[in-house]
Amino acid sequence: MLPCVYYYLTQVLTTFNETCILFALGLIFWTFFEYSLHRFVFHGERYWVPDNQYAIACHFVLNGIHHAYPQDWMRTVFPVVPLSAVLYCLMICPVRAVLPEYVQNAFIAGLILGYCMFEEMH
Repeated sequence: MLPCVYYYLTQVLTTFNETCILFALGLIFWTFFEYSLHRFVFHGERYWVPDNQYAIACHFVLNGIHHAYPQDWMRTVFPVVPLSAVLYCLMICPVRAVLPEYVQNAFIAGLILGYCMFEEMH
């Protein structure tokens, strides 16, 4: 994922100071996005997961296994390939739709680095 951060930073159309601010805003936005996703989706199961064995098993595979085996170093927080699709759909597409084109790349680089830092610390 770090090569993606590098790529987006090489494509910026802003000044150095603007790039630093947008990059930091991307990091901050990632923090709030991840907290909301984790709190309301992964730990809101009693509100939205249907009482059905397949839904419960799917929810366990997505997040529960991480809590059941927190010291398993072979388990990533979220598999990289599905994560790329999720990040693209939930974060990069909306950023591209909302922010002006010249500020998108620095912000997206901050988002991706925020995820990488989260993955390493979590």
